[in-house]
Parts: sequence; C-alpha cells; structure tokens
Amino acid sequence: MNGVLRGIARTLFILIVVAAVGIGSFIGISLVYFSRELPNHKQLAEYVPAIGTKVYAGEGAFMTEFASEHRMVVPISQVPKAMIQAVLAAEDRDFYTHNGVNPTAIFRAAVADLTRFQRGQRPIGASTITQQIVRHFLLSNEVSVSRKVKEALLAYRIEHELSKNRILEIYLNEIYLGAGAYGVATAADTYFQKPLDKLTVAETAFIAALPKAPNNYNPARHPQAAKARRDWVLAGMAETGALTPEQAKAAMAEPLAVHFRDPEGEPPGYFLEEVRRELVARFGEKVVYEGGLTVRTSYTRSYQDIADKAFREGLVAYDRRHGWRGAITHLPNAASAQNALSGIADPPGTAGWQLAAVTAVEPSAAHIVLKKGGQGRISVNELRWARKTLDDQRLGAGIGRVSEVLQPGDIVLVEPVAAAAPAGRRGAPQPSAQYALRQTPDISGGLVVLDPKTGRVFAMVGGWSFQQSQFNRATQAKRQPGSAFKPFVFATALENGFSPYSVVEDAPISIPQGPGQTPWEPVNYEGSYVGETTLSDALVHSRNLVTARLAVSVGLPAIAKTVQNF
Repeated sequence: MNGVLRGIARTLFILIVVAAVGIGSFIGISLVYFSRELPNHKQLAEYVPAIGTKVYAGEGAFMTEFASEHRMVVPISQVPKAMIQAVLAAEDRDFYTHNGVNPTAIFRAAVADLTRFQRGQRPIGASTITQQIVRHFLLSNEVSVSRKVKEALLAYRIEHELSKNRILEIYLNEIYLGAGAYGVATAADTYFQKPLDKLTVAETAFIAALPKAPNNYNPARHPQAAKARRDWVLAGMAETGALTPEQAKAAMAEPLAVHFRDPEGEPPGYFLEEVRRELVARFGEKVVYEGGLTVRTSYTRSYQDIADKAFREGLVAYDRRHGWRGAITHLPNAASAQNALSGIADPPGTAGWQLAAVTAVEPSAAHIVLKKGGQGRISVNELRWARKTLDDQRLGAGIGRVSEVLQPGDIVLVEPVAAAAPAGRRGAPQPSAQYALRQTPDISGGLVVLDPKTGRVFAMVGGWSFQQSQFNRATQAKRQPGSAFKPFVFATALENGFSPYSVVEDAPISIPQGPGQTPWEPVNYEGSYVGETTLSDALVHSRNLVTARLAVSVGLPAIAKTVQNF
C-alpha cells in the first residue's frame, strides 16, 4: 500500500514538474517572441515635453501660443502633495509599491469584466500609471492580448530604468485633461485660472478625475457627471488616508465652479500669422510648435484698435460710394425670411452688425426683425447711399422710396444708428430702434503701422476679416508700387547733384526700349504738363514726366541701390 502511494506521489510530482516546465517554457518563449517586437523604451529617459511658443505684445501682455499641445511644464518637486495624492487615488493607488504591473488590480478588473462581458460592455482597465505612459508613447490603444503583454513587458523595463518620481513627473505633464489642456499645471490654469499651489482640495480632485475621459467629464457640457467623478476621487483620497472623512465630505459639498479664461477681444489674426510665418521660416515648424520659444513682439493694442477702426471705416465709406449690390438673400415672403434667419451664418468680419429680415416696407421706412431678437426700422434717409451698382463703376438713380432698395423677405445686415453715428452724435440706441443698412465691402486692402526710424511694426491689418481670408494684403499682395516709388527716384537725384530747387522739365519725353520695341512715352495723370518746374514742386504734384526724366538722368542702377539701402 505504501508503495502504491509512493508511486502515485512520484507520478504526481513528475506531472507537476512537467507542467511547470511546460508553462515556464511557454511563458519564456512568449516573452522572447513579444520582446523581439518591442519598441525602444529608452527614449523615455530622454523625454522632453513638447512646449509651444508663447507670444507677447510690446507692453508684455500675453497674446497667444503656437502649439500642437498647450502645456505648462512643472517639475515633480513643485507639484503639490495633494495633487499627487489625488491622481494616485484615481489612477494607481499602489504606484509606489508595484513594478510597473499591478497583479491585484488585474485580478480585480478580470472579475468585474466577467459581468461586463455578459452585458456586452467594454472591459474596464487595470493599467498602472507606468502602463498608461507606455501606451501613450510606445504603443497604441488597440484592445488585444498581444498589446497587453507588450505593455506589461515595457512597463516592467521602464520601472527599472526610471525612478518612480520621474515616471510620475512625465505622466503629470503629458496627460490630456480636456479643453485643450495637457498636464496638470495647464489644467489648473485652464479651468480655474490658478497655479497648482492655489487650488482647493475639491479643485485638485476635479483635475485628477479627468484623465480617464476628459470629454465625458467636461463641466460645461456634463456638470453632473463631472461632479460625480470629482466626488469619487475625493472618496478615494479618504480611503487612502490622504483626507479624513470629514475633509472629503466638506470638499464634496463645494459646487464645481470652473472659471474659463475670457478672450480679450478678437486676436490680431494678421499680425500673429505674420509672426508665425516668420518664426517658421527662421527656426522650422517643429521648433516653433514644440521648442518652447518665448517671443516678444512690437505689437501695441492701442495702435491696432486705431488701425482697425480707420481701415474698416475707410473701406465701408469707399464701398458705399460704389452703391448697393443687393440683399444677402431673398425669400418669398416675410414669414419665411424670419424662419430662415436663425439658420443663416453671420458673415465674417461683421462684429457690431446684425442679420435682419425685412418684414414690411413703407415709403419712408422698412420694418425689420433681428436675428438676435427684437425689431427695428430702417428709414429712407439711411438708404440714400444705396443706389444700385451698375457696370463700369456707374450708379443707378437716386433713392426716393424704401421699396427701391428693400423688399419684404430680404435678409440684410444692419447696425444700430447710434453705433453708426459720427463722433459727437453717439449715444444709447434710440427708443424707436433705428438701424442703418450695411453690406460687406466688395474690396479689401492692407495697412501697417510702423516706426520709420526703427522699422518696428506696431499694428497690421491684412484685409477686411482674417476669418474671411487669411491672405495678408499688407505683406503678401504683390502690386505695382505706383507713385509710392517716386521718393526713391527723387532721393537718388538729391544724392547725385540735384537740389530741391533744381529746375527740371515737365514736358513730353520718349524713352527708347531697345531694338524692335515701342518707345515708352509716359504722361502725367492730368494729361497736361507745366514746362519748367522745381524738383520739390514736381514731387509735391507727383509729376510723372519729371520722374521719368530724373530716372534717365541718374540711371536705373543708382535708383536700385537707393532702394536696397532703404
């Protein structure tokens, strides 16, 4: 009997050894197989976060950031203890004790996934912070056994390459936390306009709640889910001893109040785009978007405001002198126009103006309904300029009745009369809600405000609206300089023996263009000439014939040199 038992024991032992060897061999072969395809994890040791280029105005105000990812980097030594505790409570409570993979969490998740699988739900994760870093930098989000094995192998290797604090530092600066914010410091500024060390416990817990699904916990779109997730983190902090139950309960009682930063007016699109193009040309796109540059420009907000106002008023005035091109669209009747109004997008560059539907027309006024709500009227006096635009820059007959310009069913742009009034007549909109008819100019242009001594550019306008067209007419439009080139010709003459009082001939001239070419015979703008005149008088009156004579006299190479020196 004892011999039989010994035989059974020996057989069982052999089977266990064989099974152990088999399992060990399988695991070993699997590890070798998957290890061959692993990416190089050592790149994390040289991790440098992508930091955008911050651009500041001349007086030091922050303007914008050129970045692929908006990130404020903070070393682990400057991350408050409460933030670390909150993140670990939410993402990896055993972070400082495991070796990259947490078997306990894996078992717990596997049990939970059995129920979730029966319900057809996606399995929950048991990834450690180290595994999340591996997935972010080295692997994909593919749901497969092979990816999980690779993730575990890489996490184990990284834990032996980097310290725990370094791994956590990378994580806290790299994770996406919604609203365009990467890293906990950026999230604190984005959601609460605070540095990390000024956050309350509740605010800290909210940021720690975001890594799992930042869009699902966006407080603006999902306030209840966001607060529930925040409170779950606070409860976790109490469970881990980071907070007392009383502290957690007090923090849960706080409302979730985020404070997104309000934009300070419309950014100077043309100016900033010119800065961006110049930086990319000098340093390359990667450095600009990831190299952490700091740029101080000469931009001055007050000059930009003046330039914008002067440019827009000038374009509108010019456009009005060329007549009315018609309504934005026309619908069969006033009711259909009112119904369609809310679905019509505001044209770019029309801030301060409103879309309106014409509901009725009288001889002396048109009645309108505004897209933003309310009613008003446009008097015939506000339509005097709106003569019909004809070919060859001609205008139609003068306006006597409103019906000559507007009809019920028209969709048009309007501006409150008080806002459109000249200086000295501005004030609150009149009780009768008077509006002026507007149209987006059919022309555009460019304007640059600079210091002629230093070349510093204070403001730039490249067109009617940067949203309408990003083509910068101040820097990208290649047009003939026209009479703006004449000062270079006259300056060259002054450097070559002429004086402001030199007498020159304002008379017809024929300049040969070479064999077989028709001679160039310029004329003055008025079609006449005055004969002998002084150099200064010729410049004041922009005389083409004198300029041509000077160019022949001093020579084109000398003029070109003057331009280059300028």
